[in-house]
Amino acid sequence: MIVLRGFLFLILFFAVEPSYSQGWLMVPAFTGEARDDGVCFYLDQNAYCGTGATSQITSHDFFSYDSSIDSWESIPSLPSHLGRQYSTAFSDGRLGYVFGGVNAQRNNFNDLWRFDPVAQKWDEMPPMPDAARNGMASFRIDSTAYIISGRVDDQNLFEEVWAYQINSNEWISKKKINFAPRFKACAAANSSKGYLCLGRDPRSKYPKELYEYNPKLDEWSVISVFPGTGRAYAAMFAYETELYIMGGLDTAFNAINDLWKYDLKTGAWSQLDSLPAIARRGGMWWQEEKAFYYATGIDANRNRLKEVWKYTIKPTGNIDLVKPTIFISFNESEKEMKIKSSEENWNINGVWEMHDLTGKILDRGLISFLPHSIQIENIPTGLYVLSIRSKALNKTFKFVNL
Repeated sequence: MIVLRGFLFLILFFAVEPSYSQGWLMVPAFTGEARDDGVCFYLDQNAYCGTGATSQITSHDFFSYDSSIDSWESIPSLPSHLGRQYSTAFSDGRLGYVFGGVNAQRNNFNDLWRFDPVAQKWDEMPPMPDAARNGMASFRIDSTAYIISGRVDDQNLFEEVWAYQINSNEWISKKKINFAPRFKACAAANSSKGYLCLGRDPRSKYPKELYEYNPKLDEWSVISVFPGTGRAYAAMFAYETELYIMGGLDTAFNAINDLWKYDLKTGAWSQLDSLPAIARRGGMWWQEEKAFYYATGIDANRNRLKEVWKYTIKPTGNIDLVKPTIFISFNESEKEMKIKSSEENWNINGVWEMHDLTGKILDRGLISFLPHSIQIENIPTGLYVLSIRSKALNKTFKFVNL
């Protein structure tokens, strides 16, 4: 930590990181009726997908996908009178759960159903002891599932967070969210924290703050701002220390297929390859280790789809090939930041970029040799990321101007 001219510089990340390439692959289509706004949960190499709106009804049926043989099959459905869309789903690795939603008659649900893949049956669990709702977000941390926000209708959204204790089958009311409630936000858990972003608020605005939830403190905090277009209906998944956000419906009600990555260690956003197909929203998705699957959905012409796409994160091996230590120092009299290395006059032939947490680039330049100086006199208060890239080097530093 270095304090200089009112600047508090925190060097948060020095480790070598591989970069990742990405690729989309179409896999066998969903065998049920085409639909939007269904749910999926994942258990032991199988995804379980169902509910949603078809051309005629809100559905109650379910299907499983076995990735080892790339095959779909029908499984027991929810009771026939309980078809729904805008539900949420989670699993504990052994059993799958579906909560809430709304049917075609606009009746909301607050019921919770549990699926046992061994017994091949559904059991009704204790309902949430609060108003029925739809369009909520959820994630699981350890043996607790968190149900966040949602709505009764467009004008009535919930600020509540409910925790479902899987082991004891109990519901516990948590602190209300400290931000505007929203419909169809995206959420995921990574290690011991939960994350929520995007969605539509009661004013029909599309907030872009990324929130982190600490279950030990029962507190939410803003850690970044999504740099893409505001949207609802997006998918989110987590891989190690990265979050991924894909697709959704934007403020002009256009479906979008873009894919973004957020690095929790560096605070940097990256835009990756978009889904290479017609834009859609309201798909069902699940995650299988490094693979993310996106199934079904509805396009701008109201055509419901049966396609299933798989996205795989693959290390490229594009890592630092040299060993010198890289560090930053600051010169108060010269009002500059200096990038240095343990190897004097190191020729790296790269580029540097300074950006804020929205991804907005504040300054950039070329680097031929280290050490290299960057003027910081006019940098405003805030949290920033400095990235250095070359064939031999891939480093990111985060610093705070107080």
